[in-house]
Amino acid sequence: MIRRRSIRAGSLAALVGMLTLTSCEVKNPGAILDVDLDDEQVLDALVTGMSSDFSTMVDDIAFDMARGSDEMTGSGSYFETGLLRHGILNREDQNFEWGAQHRARWVAEAGLQRMDSVLGADYSGDARVARAFLLAGLSHRFLGETTCYAVIDGSGVLDHKVHFDSAVARADSAIFHAQGAGDAELVTAAYGLRAQANAGGGDWTAAVSDAGQVPTDFEYVAFFAITSGREENVIQDETWDREEMSAFNTVADRLAPDPRAPWVDEGATGADGVHAHYKQTKYPDDGSDIPVIKGTEMRLLEAEAFLRNSDLGNAVLRIDEARAHYGLGNVTPAPTTINDAWVVLDHERLLTLWMEGRRWNDARRWDEEGMTSMPAVQYIYGNPMTVYSDPNPLIPIFPKDGSIVKRATCIPISLAECDTNENLVGAPECAGAYVAP
Repeated sequence: MIRRRSIRAGSLAALVGMLTLTSCEVKNPGAILDVDLDDEQVLDALVTGMSSDFSTMVDDIAFDMARGSDEMTGSGSYFETGLLRHGILNREDQNFEWGAQHRARWVAEAGLQRMDSVLGADYSGDARVARAFLLAGLSHRFLGETTCYAVIDGSGVLDHKVHFDSAVARADSAIFHAQGAGDAELVTAAYGLRAQANAGGGDWTAAVSDAGQVPTDFEYVAFFAITSGREENVIQDETWDREEMSAFNTVADRLAPDPRAPWVDEGATGADGVHAHYKQTKYPDDGSDIPVIKGTEMRLLEAEAFLRNSDLGNAVLRIDEARAHYGLGNVTPAPTTINDAWVVLDHERLLTLWMEGRRWNDARRWDEEGMTSMPAVQYIYGNPMTVYSDPNPLIPIFPKDGSIVKRATCIPISLAECDTNENLVGAPECAGAYVAP
């Protein structure tokens, strides 16, 4: 069985719909000429289209990552679920995810070029421009965290971290224009984006500086709507309307109850007919938004920076500050060693960012640094996972596929990209049916 996915119209269709709603005189306008978009009255709809493309990308990435990481158990019957729960990302199956991420990036960047030509001198300090830069930067940040390699607009193979550099540059522009527009929310969101991207690129000093600009209670989301046929929260659909993945026998299960990773056992069985379905309740309807920047993550970035400097006390303070936002007490028992604090940080990032499309990046970067005691790293190698202050390790239901050294933590260059990009002819990064880390 293949995975269900709702049929989504393109950005132009979203734009047509917006124009229809905002102009009572327009009836069945048909195709819109490119030149007709060079009108300032269209720019609000243009940015809405960028946001729609971004949301479309985020939910599918988060759904794949939940099944392919230690966030959830793949309890369903889709063929792709069968691969993901054993650690395999099939190149052909990633055509949509690869394409959706690059579409979100390209649409925002192309839209910015149009906005520049339309607005002229009024471009500087326009809130729509600031939001477009933020969406472009967030798309780059997702690409940096999720793809094995970067390929940008027909380029050859590049290091995936070039996306972090691009995200930082676009966050800089978002801050500049948002400050000019007096939009405090966009300014704060752009600082959060820049903190994430700087951490991804390994500049922890800059990451901490930017994180400090974001209050703990701040949140910026990818928007979804119940009434939209396009922006549908796939995770909700695949866990409420179908039992494709479950919190059963996960860290979220072992450490429950936790308000950051809520689920309920209704006694149902997964779509595979075998495993228990513990239904997530973080996203209770099709219109549930998915967070992409949170102040609580900023506190965890600060905590990680302290741990990298062997400052146990301040690291734990930041972790407890993030927990307090959710009404949780301090970590108990308090970690007394740096190694224990790293394990706590792993759990805190997993639960705080649960099903938000972030877990693979943690596993990959900690693995690259040889941090074998991190549960995220233990999982990708198919080893028992450490649970803080629990003598019993967590054994995932599904073992790692024996043909790979470790589970995939990034999306390979898609089959479609490999087949159509002349600069990838013969590239070893395009060899094979799936990524072998």
